[in-house]
Amino acid sequence: MLRQFSRISIFIQLIAVIIVALVLFMPAFLNPLPSPAIPDKHSLYSFFSALVGNSPLINAVLAMGIIGFLAFFLYAILLSHDLHPKESLLPVLFYFLLAASITEAVSIGPALLASLFLMISLFLIIRMHGLNQPFKQVFSASFCVSIAAIFYPPAVNFMLFIWLSLLTYRIASWREWIISIIGAIVPLLYLIVYFYWKGRLPDLFNNFNEIYASPMTGFPKFRLWQFIFLCFTGFALLLALFRQLIVIQDRLISLRRKTWIFIDFMIVASLSALLAGHDLPGHIAIIAIPGAFFLSNSVTGKKTTLLYELLSALLIILLVLARLSG
Repeated sequence: MLRQFSRISIFIQLIAVIIVALVLFMPAFLNPLPSPAIPDKHSLYSFFSALVGNSPLINAVLAMGIIGFLAFFLYAILLSHDLHPKESLLPVLFYFLLAASITEAVSIGPALLASLFLMISLFLIIRMHGLNQPFKQVFSASFCVSIAAIFYPPAVNFMLFIWLSLLTYRIASWREWIISIIGAIVPLLYLIVYFYWKGRLPDLFNNFNEIYASPMTGFPKFRLWQFIFLCFTGFALLLALFRQLIVIQDRLISLRRKTWIFIDFMIVASLSALLAGHDLPGHIAIIAIPGAFFLSNSVTGKKTTLLYELLSALLIILLVLARLSG
């Protein structure tokens, strides 16, 4: 079904994707949820929230805009690096299905804002391939991760993604590793100076300590069909990842390494979810970045099997049930 979808006109695919996105966004638009108020643990988010205001409708519109931007940004990255067929909009479709699957995810929050900077970091890391001295890319990617962490503290774990990427590219020079640390420290220094100026420096360290001292706590309570959908999605993503590992064995080394960058991102995004707490619905938008890539590739190409078509169809059915259960 989805394989045939990728073979129709790109214009028709775009119309279908827009319709699916509108259907997913419609409940949040008609009955927008208030954005979470978390001023202490999310320093930059509290400033953003005060700037934008507390209008649920505005927050829902901003969330829709961010998710849409990320979907097409991901598509542009995959196309520019030959990681997915150009005539297929499946990555965009799957990103919408994953990132906007839970109604609570279509609301502006720390994790969703952080996903913008993490996507830029991924974009910069992918562009590093083949460069002899990727100092600017390493610094900028680490800088973006640090900004994301100021919005959403669990995003600091994506420094591990930067270092895994250096290993994937087999960069042994000490300069890139040091530059990555410097890039991450610069925004944090500004944050530390700000809290010191306000006389609240202990609060800053207490916020991070609270998150890492009690992981896997504070998660939202999902409805039964939402929980089933999320569990099945995790299973489907795992199978799609394993399939991707098998398929890339026959590809060029450049494509293998770029695919491994997405795998590194998925590993860190999944581990960071353990610290998401009540921000877990927004964190799904981060996991959806590599997830949409793996799922879309699992139903395209010459080696596509009926199993992955059935998994994708079942995922969509469970998504409908999860939405109707609300």
